Amino acid sequence: MKKMISALLALLLLALTAVPAAAEEELDYNETEYQIADSYCFVYIRDSASQATRFSMLYYISADDLESYIPKTLLDVELTPEIFNGDNISRVVPPFRIDADNAYYSVRDGALYTKDGKTLLCVPHAHIYGRHAPDESFWSSGMYTIPDGTQEIAACSVIADAGACVIIPDSVTRISPKCGITGSIAASPGSAAQAFAREHGNEFIPLGETHTHTYFRLVHDANCTQGGSVTVQCPCGETAYAQTTAPEPDAHWIGVCRDAQTGTVERCCIVCGFKESTAGQSCTCACHTISRTVLPTANKGFAVTLRNLVFRLRLFVWRLTGTHQYCACGARHY
Repeated sequence: MKKMISALLALLLLALTAVPAAAEEELDYNETEYQIADSYCFVYIRDSASQATRFSMLYYISADDLESYIPKTLLDVELTPEIFNGDNISRVVPPFRIDADNAYYSVRDGALYTKDGKTLLCVPHAHIYGRHAPDESFWSSGMYTIPDGTQEIAACSVIADAGACVIIPDSVTRISPKCGITGSIAASPGSAAQAFAREHGNEFIPLGETHTHTYFRLVHDANCTQGGSVTVQCPCGETAYAQTTAPEPDAHWIGVCRDAQTGTVERCCIVCGFKESTAGQSCTCACHTISRTVLPTANKGFAVTLRNLVFRLRLFVWRLTGTHQYCACGARHY
């Protein structure tokens, strides 16, 4: 997770230095800055020549996999949907959170909306593709239902690629051509959603009497405190398969955490707070002592070499079967 955020920061900072000439004529964008807080990271360019902070670009990268907090201001700038929306937000996985007195935004089922709850601004990826560990890929299949009462789907608000299906209610009358939906669309025949699908080449799944079941798979991985689930379901609600699994106490989801008292940043479980730095201190598993070289070393005696060889074989089987990813102490085996 930390490497991914660092890579995104580097790419964004590189992109932000390429300011169009027209913009340079209006403002002297010669200061590239970023701000990292407890659960959010902003990357932006501001005009250092004027007293007020003005943005040419503004991006948001979630640095906390439990929630995506949207503050009311960034430096001295009040965040509004006009300058901060799905077009600015990059890789937000968990549900959004705002202050109760936020004057410009609201949150519906974890998605970011305008204050009146009519315009959808951004859907967290986990809502579309399921809940997964921070270092695992989840771009496979998924399904997301836009809440009824939504009237507009804004640009870059629903990043749903091929393999995913977005269910759009009849209340939606406006859909941005750049909304981000390239996968399947399920909606009522004759709706604005069908017109959008026809115009942009999306697979359209009609809901109603002429409906034919089409199934999509949604996976929520289990972790140390939360159980998992696998659901194969049609947009109409017909379920072909459903399975739930119990929490896995050793399956910590390691990410970047900030200590509230000291402010220090370290790797820990984003779900339960388990600190990776303490892993193995009182654990006898061979994963803490085994050599990570390609070939096993024999300079520690026959018994140790044999134990390491046996553990390597077990590790190979675990990789093939996808089991025992975590040690009993929380350290990652592979």
